[in-house]
This record gives sequence, structure tokens and C-alpha cells, in this order.
Amino acid sequence: SGGSSGTFPSPMMAGLNAAGGMAASACSSCIAKCKESNVDDLLLLLPKEKSVVDSCEQTLQRCQEVNDGRFYTLLKLAFDVSKSTSDDEGTLEKKRTLQYQKRHELQQRLNAIAYSNYLYGASHFATDQPPMWKRCLDTALLLSDQHGASLNIGSINHRSYLNSLTILPLQNMIRIAKGNEKWKRAKELSLFVAVGYVGAVKERLDGMKDEVSGGDVVLTKGRGDGSKKIGQQSVHELIQIYFLDRTQSLVDLGQKSIESLLHSAEGALSECNPPTSISTTDADANFESVLLYRYVQVQIQYLGEESTIWTEVQRQFRAMKNRLPDGNEGGISVGEKSTATVSIGAKKTKSTAVAAKPTPTTPEEMESQTRTKLYIEAWNEWRSGASNDDIDALSPLALRDAVIELSSLLPPADLHGDSSWFTTIDIVQDCYVSLKLQVNRLREIAISFQKQCNKKKTEKDMSQDVALAWGAVLSFVSPLITNHLDKIAAR
Repeated sequence: SGGSSGTFPSPMMAGLNAAGGMAASACSSCIAKCKESNVDDLLLLLPKEKSVVDSCEQTLQRCQEVNDGRFYTLLKLAFDVSKSTSDDEGTLEKKRTLQYQKRHELQQRLNAIAYSNYLYGASHFATDQPPMWKRCLDTALLLSDQHGASLNIGSINHRSYLNSLTILPLQNMIRIAKGNEKWKRAKELSLFVAVGYVGAVKERLDGMKDEVSGGDVVLTKGRGDGSKKIGQQSVHELIQIYFLDRTQSLVDLGQKSIESLLHSAEGALSECNPPTSISTTDADANFESVLLYRYVQVQIQYLGEESTIWTEVQRQFRAMKNRLPDGNEGGISVGEKSTATVSIGAKKTKSTAVAAKPTPTTPEEMESQTRTKLYIEAWNEWRSGASNDDIDALSPLALRDAVIELSSLLPPADLHGDSSWFTTIDIVQDCYVSLKLQVNRLREIAISFQKQCNKKKTEKDMSQDVALAWGAVLSFVSPLITNHLDKIAAR
């Protein structure tokens, strides 16, 4: 379904796209049941008779001739999986493992098709219909679950919202809620939009890291290569081009810069009510939403710094690849250190040459040098600006203080109650990971600054500055340690 509405009424076109989405979702659900029951063969797949296979191949060829990308994609999904399952070799256990993986992949692709149909129908023919946007959001959350976010402990399944596909349906649900003057609902959804933008930035950073670690310059993650013919494209590219990219707003979102995504996350967060206090009672428990709000705040700053680092690493890596045809020139290869000595300056003495600072030749070296430089700049900016007691300007304290406040409200784990459940909640675990990243960052800043002071030979005594750098680490960590020791002492 989909395409231009032409002379057909919008409700009909919305219904057709909804039907297409429900059909893809039903197929995905069927595959899920096959996985649960450990069925060897998928009833959805094409029969393996020669006449059926020949007919399918002829239809695929005809689709290429008339450039029917969507029908080609749907047919190829079933044909490729059916063909691959018949070629499996090895033990029965190995065959079942491979079949499970292929079903999981097929289920993910069918959910992507379902999402694209709901999104296209809602964007073009049912812009003010909440049910269509809700179906679109639910399918986006399913796609997140298939990437490992399905095991959720707690009332807020925030990990599933760390996904760029949740942004558009959430934005439109907020728009509709505001139009109906449901302000509380709009504020609740705004928090999850901010989470979606954080997820979009993480996806971009993962793409940069994959490019650098893989050694190849790749397309932007998620985008297909439209210059290829239909028969040359992978199934992933086909779904992207002929289904997802039909909706221009999704294409525009994919072309946003990381800076713009972070700015949008800040804007969405500003639409929420900043939390003032935490409650753990059943009647008005809000600690998960408070932690999520603070978590997003810290993540925005952290990802902003990480994006600066990895953008520079990516730039250096691509420049190195351009200087090294086929990845190897002058004895330097990707992943290996250079042993050559580089001389600088137009003049040399008769006996010696001036050795330049070693140029990073591996992604690890590029990241290390870029990170150290950025950390030193952050330290110098903080040192020359605010009061030395204002650690919050160097590393936000809001998340740390929220975790400490919540921990203080919980009863000690003793004979009368067990508060260990607290540490198993997803958002609490992610907050602890975020706090660990903050501590590691402050530690790396102190180490980098101390090394810089040791290298510089100046008359000024830098010991007090070094002590201040380590004092910032202690200032951030000590309340966490004190809180932990208080909980142990109370048992």
C-alpha cells in the first residue's frame, strides 16, 4: 500500500496503509510464535518446488524491469529466507540456531515495513488520528526490543525509546495532545522525545565508531544507496529506499546534524516540568521519571563532548585513508604504528634533524590524542572561569544528587525489608553507568592535566593545580561513597 492518493479519499488511503502495516505486523507475530514453539519450517516461506522457485525468479526479474521496488522487496524477503534455510548444513542444533537468527532478522525487517506503512499513512492521510500514530510508535518500540531492550524492569521502558524511529510518532502525539489541551500528557511525552533524540545521537556515534574500527568509509547508518539498481541492493537498502524513505520527514530527520539533534533534545526536555523532589510511595511514586529526566540531562552534555571527539577522529581517519592508497603506503597501515621519524622545518643541522610530534596512525591513537586535548581544554576553561568550588560546571551533579536522594529514601536491606530491587531497575542501572562515565571523565581530566604539567618545565609550581584536579574527582565521588557507607552502617 502507499503511494500518491490521486483521486482516492484520504480515509481510504489511510486505511490501506494501516492494513499494510497490520499485515506486516501479523507476519512478524507469526514468526515470533514459530521461534517460541521451535518450529523447524516457517509456513510463511515459499514452497521449495522448482516451479514455484522459477515463478518467483521470473517475478523478481519483472519487478526489476518495471522498477517496482516495494513488491520486489516483499517477494525477496520470503524468497531469500526460504532459499537460505534449505541450504543450511551442519548438526541439527546448528541448523536450529541459524534458523532462529534468520527468523529474528526477518521479523525485524517485517516490523520495519509495518512501521513505514503506519508512518506514511499517518503523515499523509491521518495526521490528526492518534491511533495511527500510536501503532507507529508501538512498532518502533518493537524494533528497539529486538535490539536488546525487551528485558525491562521498572514501569518506564526507557531503553526502547532510545531509538530515532520513536521521534516522529511522539512529536505528532504531543501536537495532538496540545491541541486537545492535554498539557500533562504532552509533558510526559516530551520526556520520551528527548530520550529518542539521545538515541538518535547514539546511533550516529555508533556509525562513526563502526566506520573507524571497520576501516572503510561507509554510508550514513540506515540510508540506502539510491544509485544502485534494484537487483544490486541489499534487503536492508531496499526497505530503506522503497518503504522508509517514502516519508520525507523521516529522511529530513536522518539528515540532521548531531548538534541539531542535541539541540532538539534540549528543547524537548525544556517542555517537561523539572523535577523538584523524589517519592517512592506507591501512590505518588515518581522516582523513575525523575531519574530519567536527570539521566537525559547528563547524556546530552556527555554525547555533545563525545560527538566532538568522534567527529575529529573520523576526519583524521578519512584523511589518513586518502593519503594511503589501498590502506598502505610507506610501511604504514591501518591499525599499526608508524616507525618513521618525521622532520619539520625547512632547515636541518648537519648532525641532527628535529623530530616532529608523532602523528597518530591508528584509530586508538587518534581517539586518545583528541580526547586528551578536549579534556585539557575543558579543564582550562573551568579553571579560568567559575569558582573552583563549582564542580557542577565541570561535571553535572544533578544525576548524582538524585541517585543519592533516592537511595536515602529507601529502607536498609535488613530483616524488615529488602531494597536490593532498586538496583535491578533499568533506569537505575543506566544512571549508575552514566555516573561511572562521569567519574572516569574527571579522572582522565586529572591524569591528562598532571601529565601536561610534568612535561612542561616552568618556574611556576603546578602542584596546587594538580591537587585541584584530583580534588574535583574526590568532590564528585565522596558523597556517593558516604551514602553507600551510611546504607551499610544502617543494616
